[in-house]
Order: sequence, then C-alpha cells, then structure tokens
Amino acid sequence: MVMSRYRMRRGSLLILLLSLSLGSAIQAIVLNRLSTHNETIERLVQGEDLPVAADAPPEVLFARAYWFRQKNRDDEAIELFNRLEGVGDPGFRARVRYNLADLYLARATDLTERSDFERAFTLTSLAKDLYRESLRLDSREWDAKYNLEVAMRLVPDLPQVETDISEKQHQQGIWSSVPGFPRGLP
Repeated sequence: MVMSRYRMRRGSLLILLLSLSLGSAIQAIVLNRLSTHNETIERLVQGEDLPVAADAPPEVLFARAYWFRQKNRDDEAIELFNRLEGVGDPGFRARVRYNLADLYLARATDLTERSDFERAFTLTSLAKDLYRESLRLDSREWDAKYNLEVAMRLVPDLPQVETDISEKQHQQGIWSSVPGFPRGLP
C-alpha cells in the first residue's frame, strides 16, 4: 500500500512534468512565430521588400499594404486593405478604413488637378464615408477628423432635399401655402 502511493505520486508527478514541458514547448513556438511576425513588420516599415503569405496575420498584411502605399503602388495597397475589412478589433478596423480613405483622397486630389472632377467627386465621397466609419470605430482619431474636414472642403455634403410631397400638400396647391389674404382680382 505504501508502495502504490509512492508509484501514484511518482506517476502524477511525471504526468505533471510532461504537461508542463508540452505547455512550455507550445509557448516557445507561439513566441517564435510572434517574434518572426514582429520582425517582418519592422522590416516592412523600414522599407524592405518582403513577400508576405496570403494567410499571414492581419497585422503583417497591414504592414505589407502600408509598404505598398509608401512605394506608390496604390492598387495593391487598396486590394490588401480591402481584404482586411472587418478583421480585428475596432481600433484595427478603424486604421484600415483610415488608410483606405487616405488612398482614395490622394487619388481624388490628383484627379482634381487633372480636371477629372466626376471621378474625383466619387472617390472623395468614398473617402468621406470611410473616414466617418473610422471615426465611428475610434472617435479619438484626430487624423481622421482632420482629413474628413479636408475632404468636406473638397466636396461638401449638400443637404438632402425632400422631393416627396405629401398628398395633402398636393391637394391644397401652392396658393394655400402663400401667407396673407388675397386681395381682389388680378
């Protein structure tokens, strides 16, 4: 009986030791991956051209899109930022929308300088919507507030005009809405 307790304790201790070893190994692998991702992000931010796998973490893809943006490869940056839509926490999604809006606003400014006002109007409207979404997700983004103001100056929002005339107003006609009393015939 004393021997079986000893064996049980020894077996329990061995299982605990193996579990801790396995947990430590898993943590080491995770930390190694995080370190590799952080190194990749750092090198991309410094301007080094590194290929990134399509299934890389969102932060690495964001850094790659930012690299494309720095190198004036806007189409590729827009594609990557669009793939990151809806991924991550609200702060991350706000930064994605902010960067997309910046790209669209820069393109709109270039198109305005080339007198392509129709396309510039469309891109500016899209940029304003993205800045607003970014601010809804993170209202502390001062850069988004400032750039939204710039976009608003470029293409101001016009008030919505109601074209829906109620049936009652239509039946009354225009003369019923003129103030004062009518005086005689014309």
